[in-house]
Amino acid sequence: GVAQDALLDPLTRLPNRTALFDRGQRAIANAKRRGARLAVLFMDLDNFKQLNDSHGHAFGDLVLCLVADQMRSLVREVDTVSRHGGDEFIVLLADVGQRADAQAVADKLIAAIGAPVSLDGRTVSITASIGVAVYPDDGSDMAALIARADAAMYESKRGRRGGYHF
Repeated sequence: GVAQDALLDPLTRLPNRTALFDRGQRAIANAKRRGARLAVLFMDLDNFKQLNDSHGHAFGDLVLCLVADQMRSLVREVDTVSRHGGDEFIVLLADVGQRADAQAVADKLIAAIGAPVSLDGRTVSITASIGVAVYPDDGSDMAALIARADAAMYESKRGRRGGYHF
């Protein structure tokens, strides 16, 4: 329906920023009640601009949809993968026992996205940088967690592409 569409990114059909914030605030309230942790992973594709420039936007869109599908298949039902705009994605891990759990997901995402794929008769390799923020250690609301994860992602880009940073 229309209300549902308002919460989805039109290209990838992933939940959008509004949907993510809503689910995130609910997950935080839930984690707070249970004294649990959750994690926010901010992911940015490293070489997306070059891909778009050399292969065109239609190809770039294919890549974004492929990445969206890969990410969706790697997380649990309770987690949320959302598109934040451009080539940025945010994953909400609704319940993580410890930081190592979030690390394991970041590893899986980077490995899956980094595997060369054949799209439209071309083979492409995409690397992603991820920043991770954990509730309650790194922030107590969605805005703070996203900001911290975003900052950590930039740290990761500075270090080496295709990695993650807390």
